[in-house]
Amino acid sequence: MAAANLLTSAQALTSLNKPSSGEYTSVEAWINNVKPCLNAEHSFIYRKEDLVTLRPGREHAWLDSSVESLLRILNCRLVKVSI
Repeated sequence: MAAANLLTSAQALTSLNKPSSGEYTSVEAWINNVKPCLNAEHSFIYRKEDLVTLRPGREHAWLDSSVESLLRILNCRLVKVSI
C-alpha cells in the first residue's frame, strides 16, 4: 500500500508544469533583489529541475508574456510593482 502511495505521489509531481524561462528569471531576480531568506537557503533557485509552477496551464503562456512585454515597453507602473 505504501509503495502505491509513493508511486501515485511521484506521478503527481512529475505531471506538474515546469516554469518558463521568463518565470524562472523573474523569481530568481526577486530572490536576489529582495533576499527573503538566508544566503545558505536561497541556493534552491539554482536547481531548476526541482522547480514547478502553480499556474494551471501553459496553453496561453504566449499571450501572457506578450501582454507583460507590452506593458514593460509602455513603462506601466503596475508591472514594475509586481516584478
